[in-house]
Amino acid sequence: METFYIISTTHWDREWYRTFNDFRIRLCDLVDQLLEILDADPEFKCFTFDGQTVILEDYLEIYPEKEDKIRQYIKEGRISIGPWYIIPDEFIPSGESTIRNLLMGDKVAGKFGKKLMCGYLPDNFGHISQLPQILKNFHIDNALFFRGIDKERAGKSEFYWEAPDGSKILCEHLVAGYWNLKSWGHLGMEPVTQFKKLWDVLKDSASVRSYLMLNGSDHLYPQPDMTQLIRQVRDTFPEIQVVNASIQDFIDGIKKEIDPDKLKTIRGELRDGKDAQVNPSVESTRCYVKQTNHKCETELEKYTEPLSVFSYMLGGKYPQNFINQAWKELIKNHPHDSICGCSSDAVMEDVMTRYKHSYEISSRISELAFENLVSSISTKGLREGQKALIVYNPLGWSRTDIIETVVGFPMQENVKDVRIYDVQGNEIAYELIDVFEEVLLKEFKYKSKEKHPMRNFKIRFIAKDVPPLGYKTYIVHPSVLREKRKYQQYQMTKNFEQKIENEFYAIFPKADGTVSIYDKKNDLTYERMNLFEDRGDCGDEYQYASPFVDEVYYPVLKGVSIVNNTPLQSTLKMELELNIPERLDDKYFKRDGNRVSCPIVSYITLYQGINRIDFKTVVENNAADHILCVKFPTDIKADYDYAHSPFDVIKRSIEVDEVKEEDNEILTPFKPLQLFMSIHDDKKFLTLGNKGLYEYQVKRSTKGLDVLLTLIRSVRWMFREVLTTSRDGQPCTTPIVYTPDARCAGTQIFEYSLVLHNKSVIEDNTYKQAYEFNYPLRAAVADRHENGFLPPEYSWFTISDDRLIVSALKKCEKDQSLILRMYNIDHVPIEFEIETAMAIKEAYQSNMLEESIKMLEVRDKKILIRAKGREIITLKIYY
Repeated sequence: METFYIISTTHWDREWYRTFNDFRIRLCDLVDQLLEILDADPEFKCFTFDGQTVILEDYLEIYPEKEDKIRQYIKEGRISIGPWYIIPDEFIPSGESTIRNLLMGDKVAGKFGKKLMCGYLPDNFGHISQLPQILKNFHIDNALFFRGIDKERAGKSEFYWEAPDGSKILCEHLVAGYWNLKSWGHLGMEPVTQFKKLWDVLKDSASVRSYLMLNGSDHLYPQPDMTQLIRQVRDTFPEIQVVNASIQDFIDGIKKEIDPDKLKTIRGELRDGKDAQVNPSVESTRCYVKQTNHKCETELEKYTEPLSVFSYMLGGKYPQNFINQAWKELIKNHPHDSICGCSSDAVMEDVMTRYKHSYEISSRISELAFENLVSSISTKGLREGQKALIVYNPLGWSRTDIIETVVGFPMQENVKDVRIYDVQGNEIAYELIDVFEEVLLKEFKYKSKEKHPMRNFKIRFIAKDVPPLGYKTYIVHPSVLREKRKYQQYQMTKNFEQKIENEFYAIFPKADGTVSIYDKKNDLTYERMNLFEDRGDCGDEYQYASPFVDEVYYPVLKGVSIVNNTPLQSTLKMELELNIPERLDDKYFKRDGNRVSCPIVSYITLYQGINRIDFKTVVENNAADHILCVKFPTDIKADYDYAHSPFDVIKRSIEVDEVKEEDNEILTPFKPLQLFMSIHDDKKFLTLGNKGLYEYQVKRSTKGLDVLLTLIRSVRWMFREVLTTSRDGQPCTTPIVYTPDARCAGTQIFEYSLVLHNKSVIEDNTYKQAYEFNYPLRAAVADRHENGFLPPEYSWFTISDDRLIVSALKKCEKDQSLILRMYNIDHVPIEFEIETAMAIKEAYQSNMLEESIKMLEVRDKKILIRAKGREIITLKIYY
């Protein structure tokens, strides 16, 4: 017998074209009506709250007196919540953010009884390759979604999806949308007719005789007459079974019915837009939002939590509630309409405020934890007036890298200069970046605040071999004007040339505003690098679209200078003038004739001993309706590129299939990335690191492949109309909203990094350069004190294989253990060991819910373990 599962639901965007508070008024009215329906109609079995739990907090903050009633209905299964805290975008948030989202959802749901055990993701703009592995770690073995998969690839609505580590889940493709039975009986169609029409669509694609019908859509209320309509259908079609059900009922039903041998297994990411748009251009909409998200994630993951763990291990308090609040403020920005930047300007102001709150909490917690750590390090060897400079490495391998920091001395000491030494007494060369004065405010627990006038020295030097997840101590000695005099002498004797170089590269400016890069290691030259290319954009926040009459603009070189050409670093400053049309014409057909200047200044830096070319580009954007990319042309010939994605490195085809008449969305060369992307052939290997930039392209040229990194996509509409990139006549209920802030007007700063090498990005450890570029060393200053007991150089955790990337180091939320999460960036299995600084009582491999799975072998502070290719490993460690 055919079974039809009719689910009452809503798709709830907390904010979008209206603000959160505006939509919350509607949410509260919706919940009030739902409770009335549940009270009055015992046949109304279940209402699904879009897979989220944050909605409970949003409602109960206004109506706390309704909590008992809501809790009772959740326990009875008549209200379905979770498993997520919010439904997230998957390509922009870090993999760790996605895990914390599910962990937070589980925690909220646990207060109310139970959660939906389905990876419910109805409207995401595609799905990351590692989602099956993440869901399996939360005991979820299935997923349900609308976008990202085309019918040909899946074969049927039901299919298996396998992560790179082999984790496999059952999936249901919502071929008719997550709204397939919306407004039942209210669309000018008889309820039975509407039901039968959907029946025919679902039957054509299903591999089972069970069908999912979703009575709901964006911000729609539960229908009070739904159970009456179900009875009407039952009377009309007595040969079928029609049930008012939950999504869990449907999943449990098809599990009993499917034949696993007849279902396809799909591997890799799901970004197909042929049947449903995945809007690939949202990765570059409102660049400032993405950059701020990266900043907040970096602070929490690489500094706040690990430093708080070290402080906790030394006897300090672990500020769990504050850390959770910082995560909560951050994750509330991760729905696709928020983090993708495709919302109203008022909504994006709220998004930036939440980022501000998250960073205020996390950065201050980092500072306090670092201070506690520093106070435990022995500084007894400091002489009068000296200070200790503690350099912290947040990555899981020893590294040599640049460190910039500020060291201050009381004004009364009249310090004019400093020297830097390692603890063995070897003098360390450094650069003096700035000297400035400020009044430092010191706060105490039991006495009044004190103000201390300080003279601060902003310095930069190369810190060598800083231990993994640990620190190294340097000594700062107050001095006479020796360093400044040395620098003066160096500058006068230095023979300057119109280039910068170190032992790895020589970089030459060119008259067209680009640079030529000579790769010394491999005796190869790359021409016209760092080329800025500007095109028109007649799209909106969701999609890039090229105007029919487009003009491609390139900047003109206005000036070249060498900045800070010292033994430590050399910076090439390129000043360019980009004169482009101010906007498109009123018909959005071509670029307007009125030109405006968008100055570009690009700083290209080489550091001695570091195999990386760092770029910092400052753009003054005074135009709209355009997209600005930076291009790296090569003669590399290949069919694939490789890009970092959460917990994975994705191999993607460079070819773009020609659009077919039936395609919902044309395929484009725009692709998402995190941290880095790479191309290579048998001779040349190029890896481009990025900091808070999430979109790239690889295009074929007459010589080979060109890599483009999107800097600015400047538009003026959240949604404008059905664009030329979409199927003709495609209906859309998205409101047309003017968003002038989406122009990204004003000064925008971008950071990216280039490595030229001769093996794959994993084989020669080039991925480490991208991590080091994104997660810099950090320093703190300490005076001489008597209570320190830690040595001047220390590593809390040493991992024997650098291919294991540390994703999280935090305190467990269930007990007093520590959580260490890593993932294998390689596709082959790895046997490795972790050595800890302190004696271990017990160690377990756990899931992402922080539940122990199996005890691990521990020998002399070492944990022995094995990771499958691309496996995410979570450890629970008891001290």
